[in-house]
Amino acid sequence: MNLVSIIMQLLTPDLLGKLASGIGGDKSMVSKAVGAAIPAILAGLAGASAQPNGGSLLTNAISKLDPGLMGSLGSVLGGSGQGALATTGSNILGSLLGNSALGTLAGAVGKFSGLGGTASTGLLGALVPVVLGSLGQQQKSMGLDAGGLVKLLGDQKSNISAAIPADFSKLLQGTGMLDGVMGKAAGMASGAASSASSMAGSAASKASSTMSTGVKTASSSMSKAADATGGGTNWLPWLLGLVALALIAWFLTGRGPAPAPVAVTPAATTAAPAMAKIMAGDMDVGSMMSGAMSTLTGALPAIKDEATAKAALPKLTEAGTAIDKIADAMGKLPGDGKKALSGMASTAITAMGPMITAAMGNSAASAVVKPVMDGIMAKLDMIAKAQ
Repeated sequence: MNLVSIIMQLLTPDLLGKLASGIGGDKSMVSKAVGAAIPAILAGLAGASAQPNGGSLLTNAISKLDPGLMGSLGSVLGGSGQGALATTGSNILGSLLGNSALGTLAGAVGKFSGLGGTASTGLLGALVPVVLGSLGQQQKSMGLDAGGLVKLLGDQKSNISAAIPADFSKLLQGTGMLDGVMGKAAGMASGAASSASSMAGSAASKASSTMSTGVKTASSSMSKAADATGGGTNWLPWLLGLVALALIAWFLTGRGPAPAPVAVTPAATTAAPAMAKIMAGDMDVGSMMSGAMSTLTGALPAIKDEATAKAALPKLTEAGTAIDKIADAMGKLPGDGKKALSGMASTAITAMGPMITAAMGNSAASAVVKPVMDGIMAKLDMIAKAQ
């Protein structure tokens, strides 16, 4: 499960348009703002819930929401009710994260998206109840108490942090807003990486001096870290981080070929979890499903146009063939096996939703992959419903 993907899927293009109308903002800016705000709100809630009595406070806040909110978003957003919803969300955010949280987040969202502070404040206020309502749905469906909700957010830290845009996280450095999922050390490392990249962009004639300084700094930092921990193994993350920065600087100053960029999507980190064997006769359909999801989540994000769609088509077809075999084998599964496989299929559908939407955004790419993806999603839907 990926909470960020689940919430983002709730906010359809139509609802984003209504959100934009409600705050008087540009839809593309609102879409960019939402992509940063949702994981940031979750990060703040994860940090707050981990505090003493935090789980109870979060559960209490969820219980005060209108029970029918999630089913009526279409009529609330963009209408006269959006203002009241935003006020409710702002008050809740202040009670959970502190009165300065809304201003801090709104300022960062405004700069990142171009919306400005006033529009961003209204947007965040409206999004907080949506995030809490979604958490409430998960809490109810999973039968979680306050402690269980805290654990759920804790288990989602990697998904949440991966969904936060790098440029946006820089705007929140030092505010503590992201510490709940990234930690203070991660925020410091992010700032160090940004600084290293900037220095690495200098002229090649300065590269030697830059690297020399970096090595001296690394040595000093490692010594301090070792002293602070009594010489224990806590210095290892510092060493790895500094080595990584040194390698980045080495590459970017012309001393080696630039590494190929790797696209990481939040959903891809959880779409294919390690699963116990689910056997249909002598066929391990659990492993087959996990492999098919890995193939799909690896291929879909690369689709940007007709050429990349054609390049991804063999992988999509390969995954589709595997899913066809899994669907055909469903009749051989016992009840528990069907339920487990159904859960995997449901998770896959949720995780891949944003990727498919992005891939289909280009009409030329859509014409290539849509027939295959329609077949895959139909089979996954069938598997998800077969319990």
